[in-house]
Amino acid sequence: MLDRFFDWLEDHRKTNIILLFIYYLGVVLPHEWVGKMTVKIFGGLSRQNYNLLIAFLVFMGLAGLSILFFRKWKAHPKKTALSIYIVSTFILIMLCFKVFFVVNIEAIHFAQYAGFVLLSYPLFKNSVTTFMISGLAGAIDEWYQYSVLAPQNTNYYDFNDVIINLIGAAIGLIIIKLHQRKDIGYEWRSFYKNLEFRILFVFLIILIGGYLTGYVSIYDDPSNPALFSFVKIPEQSFWTIPPGPPAKFHVLRPLEGIVLIIAVCGFYFGLNRIY
Repeated sequence: MLDRFFDWLEDHRKTNIILLFIYYLGVVLPHEWVGKMTVKIFGGLSRQNYNLLIAFLVFMGLAGLSILFFRKWKAHPKKTALSIYIVSTFILIMLCFKVFFVVNIEAIHFAQYAGFVLLSYPLFKNSVTTFMISGLAGAIDEWYQYSVLAPQNTNYYDFNDVIINLIGAAIGLIIIKLHQRKDIGYEWRSFYKNLEFRILFVFLIILIGGYLTGYVSIYDDPSNPALFSFVKIPEQSFWTIPPGPPAKFHVLRPLEGIVLIIAVCGFYFGLNRIY
């Protein structure tokens, strides 16, 4: 069924672009609204029970996906290599629950960006491009939440969520690879000609130019505030403990976030060789 869906999207590129745009605006960007809705629905539960319920639903969903695609995995000619990515992704998901989440509804990012990849892959037919475009979309998503949607609710640009978005994108790519969709060869020697690198280059120029001119800063300086600061108030320790019931999570600092983004991207670029 998914194969027919991918084929249809490849044959209707304009419709695919419109669907992806609508999905991003209507499903991805409002993820904070999804969180608020689940809190209303399960508002009678304690934070601990709420987290346990969401974790249970997420892992039941992963179990369902495993059962649904088991035959695809079993028949895959490169199932050993693909298994490495599947197991690694499952481990990364568990680490997100243990290290990055204070409220487990953050797992909604996994589903949102898996869906984003399923819609965007037919446009590019390449794992590297799709993964990078998804990462850039996730970075913009977090900027929108941090600077526009709810600037009063957070003290930092959320690199945690950028990583979570990338793992969600990886889930989508794994589903595609289980269907043995063959990538168009990626031209690493002329990478600078590719769309995703041009977009990334523009972002880097804006950030570097902003930093050199004082419009962008790593840490906010109240005596000389920048137009955009990645961190308004620095965390004082490795673990952040929010108010309310006992809980803790780690907030990625900018350097940690950048290094981890590069590592995650480098790892999942290898999916380009699996078909």
